[in-house]
Amino acid sequence: MARTPAHRKVLRLLRAIKAGDLAAVCAEIDAGADPNGVGRYETAPIRAATMRPDAPVREAMTELLLAAGADPNRHLLGYSRPLYAFTSAPHASAARKVAMSTWR
Repeated sequence: MARTPAHRKVLRLLRAIKAGDLAAVCAEIDAGADPNGVGRYETAPIRAATMRPDAPVREAMTELLLAAGADPNRHLLGYSRPLYAFTSAPHASAARKVAMSTWR
């Protein structure tokens, strides 16, 4: 994938999510990073956020990305939809947030 300015913004957003830096996630979204963009290996920000091991950060990032317009039903190459992928016990709270966003 070509590294366009928009793609670089998504990569910075994904790095902020990986680091658990909520302020940086907010800053990248405010700077125009697409919450539905993809990084390497077709990783979407919503998937990266909901797979974090730390519940408070995972929930805050999930809420932030959903509020910014992340699509919880987006199917990515080689992955199931986020709602299905995040229903395992450690990720149940994030899965509820994703599910509630689809019912609005």
